[in-house]
Amino acid sequence: PFISLKKIMSLKNITEILNLFIKSLDEIKHDLNITSDSIKGIGVAFPGLVSRNNNSLSITPNLERYFDFSLIDKFSEKLQIPIVVDNNANMKALGELIYGIGKEVHDFLLVNISYGIGAGLVIQNQLFRGKYNLSGEIGHIKVAEDGDICSCGEKGCLETFSSVRSMVRKYYTKCNKKLDESYDIGKIIDYANQGDQNAIQIFQESGFYLGKAIGNVLNIVNVESVVLTGEVKKYWDIIEKDFYKGLNETTLPLIEKNTQMRLSGLGEEITAIGAASMVLENMLI
Repeated sequence: PFISLKKIMSLKNITEILNLFIKSLDEIKHDLNITSDSIKGIGVAFPGLVSRNNNSLSITPNLERYFDFSLIDKFSEKLQIPIVVDNNANMKALGELIYGIGKEVHDFLLVNISYGIGAGLVIQNQLFRGKYNLSGEIGHIKVAEDGDICSCGEKGCLETFSSVRSMVRKYYTKCNKKLDESYDIGKIIDYANQGDQNAIQIFQESGFYLGKAIGNVLNIVNVESVVLTGEVKKYWDIIEKDFYKGLNETTLPLIEKNTQMRLSGLGEEITAIGAASMVLENMLI
């Protein structure tokens, strides 16, 4: 079973998270009629900076309550099964590499726009991790001089303009309404489609700054394609025009002309595919 970030965010502590994973694992074993001995490993995707050297979660900007804990030790001890933990954008990039755009190109940038924003960079069919597995934090590129304070503590980060969390917060603030803590972007999409100017303005701003940030990255990495995934697929038609305005503002014309933009054709299974591939990779190391 796929466990959504929204579901995890509704839980109160690490014990509840562990119990949820154990329950899901029991359901899988029951459905497949297998025992724990048949499970060679589990992949866990988290929206944070994950140190691959010790398989611990270094910092989770979008899971503030679960800051600084060693997931791998807690999960493995409780389940008695090897576990691989990594950033969710990295896992999605691996899933895309195996079953998506990776069948067509060797270099691409996957950008996941959901509750937060992260990226996975694939170069020559290999996931680029950086020295400490901390690459891809595109959500913390500065796109403006000022703005709301980001979860990282700074101002002007892309996440404060284009993440689902920030967009929903801004809408309810603009309308002087109580925040919908489920962070349901679907409601804001409906409002925009009905002509709500507050909603439309937030989407326009989101698209512009997203394009601006990706344009800056493209000037450095010059990949063949950019794949957008996550909640953004639900409202791409609303932000597309403003996205390209931002992209055009920062990207060199020759690079923009030769870079393909597309929405991922894969669903939530993209994360599971990437997680499974990381488990296999870890077994071979």
